[in-house]
Amino acid sequence: MKDWFRKIERNLSYYLPRDTPADAKRQLTAASAPKRLVYVPVVEDLEMLAQICYRPTDTAGRTGSYFAHCLVRRKNDPGHHWSILDCVKL
Repeated sequence: MKDWFRKIERNLSYYLPRDTPADAKRQLTAASAPKRLVYVPVVEDLEMLAQICYRPTDTAGRTGSYFAHCLVRRKNDPGHHWSILDCVKL
């Protein structure tokens, strides 16, 4: 699993829109902030789909953090990817 994470981690980032007021950064939640959806059909031998969400603070209380839910699979057939419809269903 660590090897898989090293392959996909560069695709997992999140930033609020630049015009987000500073006081809003502590009021937004995972439900109210914009979400980032990421589909990467080729990450070496893997395929990745992720939803990345904002959270107002990290475990140390610092403002601005995020978490991700990821689906990753090894591609057995190089010509077969999840379709956009597959991604929406997932």
